[in-house]
Amino acid sequence: MIVGKLYARGVLRVALVGLALFATLRMLEGTARAQFGFGLRGSAVGGVAIDPTGTVRTASVEERTGWLNQLRQAVREPDGALAKQSSLRMVSLTGLQQEIARAMQEDRPLSPEVLYLAGLQRIEYLFVYPDAHDIVVAGPAEPWVIRQDGSVVGQQSGRPVLQLEDLITALRTVPAARQHPISVSIEPTPEGQQRLTQLLSTVRTGPGFDPARLEAAMREAFGPQLVKLSTVDPTTRMAAALVAADYEMKRLAMNLEPAPVPGLPSYME
Repeated sequence: MIVGKLYARGVLRVALVGLALFATLRMLEGTARAQFGFGLRGSAVGGVAIDPTGTVRTASVEERTGWLNQLRQAVREPDGALAKQSSLRMVSLTGLQQEIARAMQEDRPLSPEVLYLAGLQRIEYLFVYPDAHDIVVAGPAEPWVIRQDGSVVGQQSGRPVLQLEDLITALRTVPAARQHPISVSIEPTPEGQQRLTQLLSTVRTGPGFDPARLEAAMREAFGPQLVKLSTVDPTTRMAAALVAADYEMKRLAMNLEPAPVPGLPSYME
C-alpha cells in the first residue's frame, strides 16, 4: 500500500476517476467481504447485535467479550508511521489493489493497515494521477485502537476509523444514492405504538424517575418493530452500522442508555 506525500502531475481527467474506481472495486469486493464476514444478519457493530433471524438487539456481556477477544487477537496495533497522528495521510487505491492481489495470491488475511485504510478518519481530498493510473484518497489519520464495545476508533479522537469494506460499499452506492437517498428507520407497528402510548399514559415522571425500570414493559408494549433500509445493500457492514446507529439513537431518546453528552435530554423527561 502506498502511504505518503504525493504530488499531482499532468492534466486531471474526470472520466478517469470513475474508470479507476470501478476497476479497483471489482477486485476488492470479493476479498473484503470474504474476510470481514459482515452482513446485516449475524453481525455486530458498536455493541449492537443483529442475529441470524435479522433481529436487532443490544449485545450481551458474553457476546461483547467474545467479539472483543477475537478482534484483539486478529488486529495488531499500528507501528512505524501509522502509530503517529497525521493531519494529512494519503492512501493509494492502486496500492490497495496491489496489496489485496498479493494477499489473495499468498492466501493470507488482509493486514489491519489495509482493512482500516491506514487509520484515516475521513476523506477530505481526492487526487487523480492519470499518468500513473492511480487515485489517492487523503485526510486526517490516527493510530487505531479497539474500544470495549468492539469499535475500531482513533486513539486521540475516539472517532471510528474508515474501513475498507465501507469505502467499497459507499463507492458502489453512489449511482443509486443519486436517485434515491440513503435512509434507515426503525418503526413500530401501529398496534405497538398504541400499546406504548397507553403504557406511558400511566407513568408519572419526576425527580428520581428512572426510565430504565420501564424497559421491559416498554419492550413488551412495542413488540417487534420494522427495520426499513433503503439504497444500501443490506448484506454489508455499512448497512449494519446504519441500523446500529439508529437503534442506539432510539435508546438514547428513551433514556435507556446514558447520554455521552452532558445535559442531553430525552423525550421521557
